[in-house]
Amino acid sequence: MIKESDRQKPSVIFEGMTSISAVIKGGKREIIKVLYDSSKEKSKAKELGFLRHKSRELGFEIISTTAEEIDKYTTGNTHGGIIAECTEHTVPCFESNKIVRY
Repeated sequence: MIKESDRQKPSVIFEGMTSISAVIKGGKREIIKVLYDSSKEKSKAKELGFLRHKSRELGFEIISTTAEEIDKYTTGNTHGGIIAECTEHTVPCFESNKIVRY
């Protein structure tokens, strides 16, 4: 097992439906793809249905894979078998000519 501190690096992987839903709602990142554990197809049917609907709307792919493959990208085990790869957070830049100085 790899130590969590050794696995930590800048990441755009979101673990679990709560995090993925927040990405969708927030609108500041794009989802590139969602991976889910194929053994959870039945137990996560509601969540996967929601993600399939959103994937058609937002244009990301959904990929069935193994738990072992998902574990390669995650640090925790509370993801419930669903993770998302997303773009970096977009932050607006200051325009120096519009900053008022006092």
